[in-house]
Amino acid sequence: MIVTTTSLLKELNPVNSEISVAIPLNFNHYQSGIVKFEPRRANEDKWITHENAEVVSYVLKGKGRFRLQKKDHHVTPGTICHVPVNTSHDFVADGEPLVMFYINITVKPDNIVWESVKNSFGRP
Repeated sequence: MIVTTTSLLKELNPVNSEISVAIPLNFNHYQSGIVKFEPRRANEDKWITHENAEVVSYVLKGKGRFRLQKKDHHVTPGTICHVPVNTSHDFVADGEPLVMFYINITVKPDNIVWESVKNSFGRP
């Protein structure tokens, strides 16, 4: 399968007033696509935790903040973000939409994918 960012941006589906996604690849232990964050109307925290997944995101367009373990990191196009399994995080668009490619890998201690991911990131 080959898809372009341009085509995926035309296929975005709203999750809520802030977030839209296009998910061309969705399998049992793997999901990948484009996520778009609109700037928030209110200054509020929206922490999320994936209890069973590692997430890697790559910023394509826009700018914003990647909030990980209560620390803010400025993100712009070209930034790669890693969210370890069971870790609170938040993405906030700054003045313009923040568009990212993401990979979400479901992990379990006995899963070979989990072994590969934790070894890649030096996690015990």
